[in-house]
Amino acid sequence: MTPPFSLSVTLCLLFSLSVLSEGCPSGCGSCDHGRIRCPGAGLSSLPQPLPYDVLTIDLTQNNIQNLDPLPDLQGLQSFRMSMNSLEIVQGGTFERAPNLMSLDLSMNRIRKVYKHGLRGLDNLMTISLNGNKMSEIDVILHNTPMIQSVRFGNNEITNIDNKNFENNKMIKMLDLSNNKISAIDGDAFKNLAMLRVLLLSNNPLMTLTDLTFTSTMLSLADFSNCDLTSVPKTMPPSLADYRLGNNEITTINVEDFENITSLKMLTLNDNKISHVDHRSFGSLVNLKELWMSRNDLVYVPRGLPKALSKLFMDNNQIVELEQMLFTPESDLIDLNLENNKIFKVHQDSLKDVNKLQRLNLQGNVITEIMPGTFTHTPKLESLELTHNPIQKFEQGAFKGLDSLTDVAMSFFESGLASEDQILPENIFEAMPNVTSIDIMSSIMLTRAFMAKIQEGNAAPLQKVKKINLQYNELNTLPENLKNVFPNAKQVLLDENMFVCDRNLLWLHDWMTNSEVSFHQYEKPTCREPESLKGREIESLARNEFTEVVQTQQARQQQASISEPDAQAVQTADDQQQEHKETQQRQEQQGQDQHQFQRLETVAPPVVQQRPTNMGGTRVIIKPPSGDRGTSSSNAERSSYSKLARQAARKAERDRKRREREEKRRLKRQRNKKRNTDASRTKRKVRNKKGKKGRKCEKDEDGNVVKCERKKKRNRCQTLEDGTVRCKKRKGKGKKNAVEGEKDVQ
Repeated sequence: MTPPFSLSVTLCLLFSLSVLSEGCPSGCGSCDHGRIRCPGAGLSSLPQPLPYDVLTIDLTQNNIQNLDPLPDLQGLQSFRMSMNSLEIVQGGTFERAPNLMSLDLSMNRIRKVYKHGLRGLDNLMTISLNGNKMSEIDVILHNTPMIQSVRFGNNEITNIDNKNFENNKMIKMLDLSNNKISAIDGDAFKNLAMLRVLLLSNNPLMTLTDLTFTSTMLSLADFSNCDLTSVPKTMPPSLADYRLGNNEITTINVEDFENITSLKMLTLNDNKISHVDHRSFGSLVNLKELWMSRNDLVYVPRGLPKALSKLFMDNNQIVELEQMLFTPESDLIDLNLENNKIFKVHQDSLKDVNKLQRLNLQGNVITEIMPGTFTHTPKLESLELTHNPIQKFEQGAFKGLDSLTDVAMSFFESGLASEDQILPENIFEAMPNVTSIDIMSSIMLTRAFMAKIQEGNAAPLQKVKKINLQYNELNTLPENLKNVFPNAKQVLLDENMFVCDRNLLWLHDWMTNSEVSFHQYEKPTCREPESLKGREIESLARNEFTEVVQTQQARQQQASISEPDAQAVQTADDQQQEHKETQQRQEQQGQDQHQFQRLETVAPPVVQQRPTNMGGTRVIIKPPSGDRGTSSSNAERSSYSKLARQAARKAERDRKRREREEKRRLKRQRNKKRNTDASRTKRKVRNKKGKKGRKCEKDEDGNVVKCERKKKRNRCQTLEDGTVRCKKRKGKGKKNAVEGEKDVQ
């Protein structure tokens, strides 16, 4: 519908772009092409005079407190007066600017817009009253039938009535965010047939009645941070973007989204969701993105739509990536399961996500990667396994990753795993297109990888541009490293412990004769020998590299082999006793006696007991002392390891039990002391009030009403002399505080 214009107004609009009355209002810095600009001019009132043919007036960031009715401005289309000190909008203020289309009064102090404050603005299309102090909307928009964009955010509005937008069928964007709205009438949006965007975030709604929508074009509804405990119902089928983050929702029911068939993005972040009904998202056939980060889910919901391309479930409590989890031929591209408690990824977990490109599993408790885990993800490009206690990569664990370009395995806590256990094969050879390898601060994995390279059987990784070896306590590097990464641009070696002897001379030559970057923050330096400590490897002269020296770590290991463990000698009796107790427990459990005969040849574990603050001791299992250089069979190592683990578990259970007992004992002491102090205080108060007694409340006629001590019951009595006193509480058996007599029950 085109707004009516008179012939004179039309002619005015045609010529106003090039014609403007001579002169510029006082205080305004720019007046040309029908625009008057006075931002930050320190004005306290409307500038004068205003040309009749002006199109735009900008009074932003002034100090205007009162806005008088505008003069005759038939051609005015835009009026901006944000960031002033305006407090009220009087009736008829804009009545003489009938062709005004945009009005910006945001960031003022407006408390009240009078009923006819916008009278005469039949052609107004956008209004912004953001950042004011309005407490209600009332019917201020009844005089603006053509309004399309309404911004009332950051005010103090408390409720939405069904009359607020009764005459505004053209509204397309409605912003009511950051208010104090606690109630919305079910028919408040009933007449908004053109509504497309509804913003209600940051309001204390808590519960929401069923809302009526007639719009068939609503595409975005934002209910973020509204303290909602359940999903709002009756949303129109046209909704494409539904935002419910930062609420108190605990359960997703099947009927919550069953009618929203056009939904493409659903945000449920930062709720308390612990349960999702089976196929709750099944009806969302067009859903592309599902965000459920920072909830309390322990599993990935089943029955997800086939069209889903992005699933974000990081920071939940998920413990397992189950089999047959996704719909066959799923369109999933991005899967984020970061910071959960996943301990196992089944071999068939990713069977139906053939299009998966990015997988984030960092920050979990995965200990092993099974063979064939990634066989069905040929398009995977990015794999994040950082911060996992992975002890072993099975042979063929990374088979099928032909498209992988970025792999991150930093901060591995591999524990006591040996190099052969953690890396039975060169896993990176299964990634022919990898360009970035990050194994920062993964000491055992890095050592195992360097050992594979040292053997000389590692195939060149032609496409690798960056490899991160920072913080891995490396003493040296195999010379073959340069051949394995012939096209590398970055080989990051920050914060390692290099021994600058002849074995590292090749690295010095590589640094000085290539454009490869070897550091991110600090250049690699020498840790040993002492004469070169702290010197940058690149800055050394070739003749400064010493003959092969024994590292400090090797010397310490040799010393530990030759010298007896003093601490073990001091605690020998305790060790033997602990060893005997462990053997007895194993015999009681019916374990094989032959195994114990073999274990007798193995020195018992060193048990170090440390006192704790709560009483009891914390037991730490150390390797046995003796000749550590003597080789033992794998069976003996396994038996000792099992024995040590059992002893550690038993010791930890005993420690926790003692801590619990100590806590209970301290709690009993505190309660006893509290009760003693309380009874002593009551006795003092009773003795102090003994002469006067506890008085009872009386009504106007002098009748006894109730006792001050126990206001919920009538515990007053009248003595023989007419004195009213409080009765003694039942069951105490003590003397009356005043007369010393037994209470009358």
